[in-house]
Amino acid sequence: MIPAVSQTLARILVCQTSLGTVQQVSFDRPRLYQSQPVGVNLYVYDVRQSVSKPAEAELLGGSAASSATPVSPDPLSWVEISFLVVARDWTRLGEQQLLAEAIAYFAEHSEIPEERLVPALQGQGGVAIEIVQPHDVTALWRALAVPLQPALYLKVTVPLMGVVALDQSAACLQT
Repeated sequence: MIPAVSQTLARILVCQTSLGTVQQVSFDRPRLYQSQPVGVNLYVYDVRQSVSKPAEAELLGGSAASSATPVSPDPLSWVEISFLVVARDWTRLGEQQLLAEAIAYFAEHSEIPEERLVPALQGQGGVAIEIVQPHDVTALWRALAVPLQPALYLKVTVPLMGVVALDQSAACLQT
């Protein structure tokens, strides 16, 4: 599921920014000196289980949450995958332009429609996406061992897939 979300975001970045190909998207952590001159780093920095389905969280978080009727529990588990998007270019102005293009797209969309998802994610409808602020930006950049720089922080919430396959493989190991 994580590679599928990464591939989906890479395709969106290529279509919605001045990037020319998916090869300009690196899934490595940002580095002080990049070997690839122009592109973006699309780095997964956090994965955690979501307490509720994205639409449910919005419903419960609003001011009318106490008067809202309870939402029936969803049989699927949800996972929040957090991405750090850092632009690379020959100049700082080029980096800012590339980052601004990415922000412009993601600021206007709270969902990735199913038709934009890679095939591995299709079949459950669109997935929620939002621009977020990490809990501790300084700690994140310190852990990456690079200086703080302009970046976009995205959170994608997807259904947990492969649970049945994992349960079956565990049964195979016990026999």
